[in-house]
Amino acid sequence: MISTVIVALSLPFFGYLMSLVGALLSATTSIIIPCLWYLKISGELELRWCLLGLFYYVA
Repeated sequence: MISTVIVALSLPFFGYLMSLVGALLSATTSIIIPCLWYLKISGELELRWCLLGLFYYVA
């Protein structure tokens, strides 16, 4: 708890950083991961296309 307060006080724009991280992770969780799970279950997942799509999303 104290470490969180120290980090929040030492970084002037900590709220913006957390908003950015939350936005990126929520998009990944709600869009990318279910699609990958569907492809994995259906047996149509090819690893190279999956990695290419993931790198495209990150970049």
